[in-house]
Amino acid sequence: TESARVWYVLKDRHVRGSFTITIKDSSGTVIRSIPGSSRKGLNSVELAMRKPAPLTASSEVGGAFGSLIGPLLAEGTYTVELNKAGTIATTTIRVVTDSIYGHSDADREVQQQLVAQLYSLNEDLAITVAQVQAGRDELLRRLADSTLTDQAAKARIKAGFDSLDALNKELVNTKIGLITGEEQLRERLSSLYGEVNGFLGRPTSSQQSLASSLGARVASATNRAQELLSPWGLESRRAVEDRLRKARGRK
Repeated sequence: TESARVWYVLKDRHVRGSFTITIKDSSGTVIRSIPGSSRKGLNSVELAMRKPAPLTASSEVGGAFGSLIGPLLAEGTYTVELNKAGTIATTTIRVVTDSIYGHSDADREVQQQLVAQLYSLNEDLAITVAQVQAGRDELLRRLADSTLTDQAAKARIKAGFDSLDALNKELVNTKIGLITGEEQLRERLSSLYGEVNGFLGRPTSSQQSLASSLGARVASATNRAQELLSPWGLESRRAVEDRLRKARGRK
């Protein structure tokens, strides 16, 4: 199973303050946190044994479906913390891989490492694309400002907008239509992540090679974005990341 059910008893209905149930790894890092049931008596909650799906670059015309599911938690012991308005109770869950799959520990380790790498690349690209799109939209707003009469300044802003718009089109699909066949960096990265994440055995050598190639492209795109954005005094990369994680309910 890919989930664990935790049972708990409340002597009285919880009415004041928050009540959250959090799962943490052995280092104390929060995997996910959900609201708990506050009713009196026996309660239960089902916890997904997966990390949340990675942040994924957005596009005005469609999603990246390969990145909709987070990776399974690695084998190990996890802490479940029930926090009832500051009163904390904990228990532990042991995650193991079902032997029915027949994959060796070494193969599972390689798979988990590549999934983690692709997970990070999806998030890096998501932040870069959000920066590019926010910068592009801000420059378009400046172009539309009727008080801007300096034609040379307008030309510089227009050139900046065009460069960011062109980069965005290299990073995510922008063609309108249900099925366009267009694949840019986001689509290729999401597809590879989905393939590797969906199979618990050793990734193929071609998948590992493609991950390395896509990683280089993500790094290059991020550097290019910073070059294009730096003259304009726009939102910082850290601020964009914080905004995206807050929107997803993840810190």
